[in-house]
Amino acid sequence: MKAAGGQDKHTVLVVDDSRVVRHAINKILGPEFNIVEAGDGLDGWRSAQQHPGVGLVISDIQMPQLDGYGMICKIRAADNPGLREVPIIVITGAEDETTRERAYACGANDFIQKPFNANQLLDSVRMHFAHDQTRDRELAARYGDHIESIVVSDSGVGSLADALDHLSAALNILANVDSEQLAPQLPRIALKVLPLLKQSNAAYRLGLDAELAALEKKLASLHPAAGKAS
Repeated sequence: MKAAGGQDKHTVLVVDDSRVVRHAINKILGPEFNIVEAGDGLDGWRSAQQHPGVGLVISDIQMPQLDGYGMICKIRAADNPGLREVPIIVITGAEDETTRERAYACGANDFIQKPFNANQLLDSVRMHFAHDQTRDRELAARYGDHIESIVVSDSGVGSLADALDHLSAALNILANVDSEQLAPQLPRIALKVLPLLKQSNAAYRLGLDAELAALEKKLASLHPAAGKAS
C-alpha cells in the first residue's frame, strides 16, 4: 500500500487487486485527493485502521484473502465511529443485480460499473465528501457540541432520564440523515433496536410476538449476525 502526497487533501482508500485499476483511479483522483492503495480486502481493512484520515473507500468486490463484501462488513462493524461511517463506493465488473444488492446490504453507499467513466467517479467522490461536510455543519448547528458525546461516547450515560435523552437525540439525528445514505444501515439499526422492542412487547403485553419474529427472521436474511443478537 502507498499514500500519495498532499496533507491538505481528503484521503481516499482504493482497494483493488488490479494494479491497472488502482493506477487508473490514482490518475483520476490523485490531483485532487490523497490516495492510499491496497491490493486486497485484508490489506484494505488493515490500511483503513492504520490511516485515521481516510474519508472515503473505493473497493472492488472479487479480491483474494478477503473480498469486498467482507471488508465492507468489517468497516461497518469497526469500533472507531469515524471509520464505521466512512462512505464506501463499490467499483466492480459484475453486472448482476445480486452483486449490487449484496454490496448495499453490507453497507456500501454507491455502486459504479466497470469500465467506469472518469468524470462519473470523480463526481461521485466529490459528492460524498461534500455531503459529509454539509451534514456535519448541519448537525453541529442543530445539536452543538453535544453531538460528539452522542456519536462517539462509549461510556455510561448515567440515569434513565439521561439515556432517554441520548436516545431521543440519536433518533433526531437519524431523522435528518439523507435517506440514500441511511438506507444501507437500516437493517443494522433495526437489529440494534430489536431487543428494546422485545422487552417493551413483553413488559406491556403488546401482542406483537408474531410481528417481531417475522422482523427478526427478515433481519437474519439481510444480516448474517442478526440471528445472534437476541
